[in-house]
Amino acid sequence: MNRADPSFGGHPIGGRRTNVRMTRLEVDVSATELRELQETEHERVARWRAEELERAGYELSAAATLAASSGVDLHLAIELLAAGCSEELALQILL
Repeated sequence: MNRADPSFGGHPIGGRRTNVRMTRLEVDVSATELRELQETEHERVARWRAEELERAGYELSAAATLAASSGVDLHLAIELLAAGCSEELALQILL
């Protein structure tokens, strides 16, 4: 075993070993990155919901409002317009 080999935790120059433990900063950064990924996923879902609502016939602002409200049933929102409900009434029902 060559202690200078990086695959064994060594440094290729001088045979020094590197510290394989993560520092507090690295852990904090990793947690921040995880939150950003989760937020990105939430934003992606909201954008998809808004697109679906626009496709169903909602105006841009109404679609964005409904999409951002996680408690709104997307299928019900679409069905209301398909059944002839006005956008205004659908918003009153859903929100």
